[in-house]
Amino acid sequence: MGWAQMLRGQYDDALFTYYKVLAKSPDNPLARVNLGYICLKKGIFGEAIEHLSRAIRQEQDRKASLYAHFYMGLVYLEREMYDDARAFLRKTLELGPNLLEAWYEMGHTFYLEGNRHAAAEAWRHGVEANRFSVWGERCGEALKQVEAGAPVQFARSWVDETSMTRSSTALRRRCVSPAPHSSRSSTPTPFRTDARHRTSSTIRR
Repeated sequence: MGWAQMLRGQYDDALFTYYKVLAKSPDNPLARVNLGYICLKKGIFGEAIEHLSRAIRQEQDRKASLYAHFYMGLVYLEREMYDDARAFLRKTLELGPNLLEAWYEMGHTFYLEGNRHAAAEAWRHGVEANRFSVWGERCGEALKQVEAGAPVQFARSWVDETSMTRSSTALRRRCVSPAPHSSRSSTPTPFRTDARHRTSSTIRR
């Protein structure tokens, strides 16, 4: 299953799995988001943008749209296009105010531009949203460091296993769990995005 391959770091296998989905259902939002994430991890940014843009344009899956916006923000952060990154991160927070990784990465963009005051404000929002969550705590740690005038030691949300597990779990809740296959490259698993729609399953420019 593609999400399991992603969690094991088997990104080439996961690419194969999700491209199998797209062969049957070119606009499948789950496959597009996960392909965008994999391409981000691999540094294939142009392809990541293509997949995530198509996931954003679809309207039937709000969770897929949420993570597509978040990963798009991270793509532009990696490309040092900070205004574009923030635009997508702000939209992420409109769609999912509890995705505190977006506040953390928002602060990251400001910090990399040398705007420590704006970075602190972003991290303060993350703390106020939920100081007891993992990313609320990390916003708090970054806030303390920047207020003390110390260099901020960043955790990366898109390489963090906690974030990856949660986002993959949120997306795969719309999937049908299949019987296991004997080979990673065997027939992809079936996905279901809703009761009416079933499909066969399945970034540095």
